[in-house]
Amino acid sequence: MKKLLLSLFFTLSFGAWASHTLGGHSNVTQLGQYTYLVEITLYQETGGLPAPPYVTYQLFKSNGGFYNLQTTYQNGALQDTNFVYHNRLISKFSDTITLTSPGDYRIVWTECCRVTYTNMSGSNNAGMTFGTDFANYAVQGSTAFVPNSPPAFVTIVPGKLITGVQNQFSVFAIDPDGDSISYEYGDAKDLHLNSTFVPVAPQSSLTTNFSQAGGGYSVTNYGIVTWSPSVNGKFGNSIIVKEYRNGQMIGVNRLELTYNTMAGSTIPITNLNNIIPAAGVWETTIYPPQSWTASFDVPSNCSVELYGNEIKNLISVTNNSGSVSFSISNTSILEPGVYPIVVRVTNGSIETDNLLFIYVTESNVGIEEKKIVNFYPNPVQNRLYVETPAELITQVGVVKTLNAGWNDLSQLPNGIYYIYSDGVTNALLKME
Repeated sequence: MKKLLLSLFFTLSFGAWASHTLGGHSNVTQLGQYTYLVEITLYQETGGLPAPPYVTYQLFKSNGGFYNLQTTYQNGALQDTNFVYHNRLISKFSDTITLTSPGDYRIVWTECCRVTYTNMSGSNNAGMTFGTDFANYAVQGSTAFVPNSPPAFVTIVPGKLITGVQNQFSVFAIDPDGDSISYEYGDAKDLHLNSTFVPVAPQSSLTTNFSQAGGGYSVTNYGIVTWSPSVNGKFGNSIIVKEYRNGQMIGVNRLELTYNTMAGSTIPITNLNNIIPAAGVWETTIYPPQSWTASFDVPSNCSVELYGNEIKNLISVTNNSGSVSFSISNTSILEPGVYPIVVRVTNGSIETDNLLFIYVTESNVGIEEKKIVNFYPNPVQNRLYVETPAELITQVGVVKTLNAGWNDLSQLPNGIYYIYSDGVTNALLKME
């Protein structure tokens, strides 16, 4: 790894590659007290230049309102290139950095220039910027450091959307520490950084205007984007995922996106078996040690991809001319909890994503015994009914004692919770 001085040379050197860049993101994972793995993913046009041999990114540290440049890194580790996914070249880079002290940090990748977008004026003369904020800190009054890795994006972002219909795809992220996360969408960014991370050029020229393409763009708190574009074109924006611990935001990750909208048809998914559609997501339950299976039908020219939680690696997938089956034979190795994964159906050009929540009960808890603890609705928005007193818990402990009857959960953040009563743990999903 080479540490380089920030100079005009790098902006000029990598501008040619960035002119064909369609998006990207950076994932930052804590390896030790001050050591972090930085992984940068770039999406490029396949008709453009090849992937760069390395990327340049900056490390900034907060100084009470401003971010001061610490180091510029030239990353020499191109991990995976020539990976073409639906006519886009995806290149992945990784590097290891070491901080010198605790504090609030920011990783930034920024280059010039963008492709021309339908919903941005002057986009072809503007740069592209994405990055990750993360906190490295100690327990107050102690020298013990608190592990913290910011949220990491884990799906490959679709590049083509269909006009005239509602498209659904995933920008799913996982927080390695189990902290609460939330999603929002924003304008594409061109920061033109100076040494204090203050934009030199106004950002108003890059304001994302989805009204030009119609259709109610939205992203849920579980990273599912829905949009119904009405015109063909090339559109850009960003997705921001924020991390919260004890009510404090301690991490942010930003994903830059480019969509090509065009005429076509979406992919039908039918005949769901042991998968229940609920509040815009899919749900299924595993009762160890019983084996688990689920299935659905898609057109015969489609394939299925899984992203997200590592439980996906245990799922055996078969696709017999569009009849898709999932199975896990040895469920006894699974810990009780909720495991979200993204199920993507693709025909090689168009993708349709569904977020599947896999609920795993405690071992030897049968289906009928599971129903002893009665509560509803699930997913819940603000009010939850429980038949008997229980405790509402997360990975960090009890967050609320539930009384028999209706309970107000409106002050709790969205996320995955567990209801514990009489030795049985049930998963609960709170969402808008």
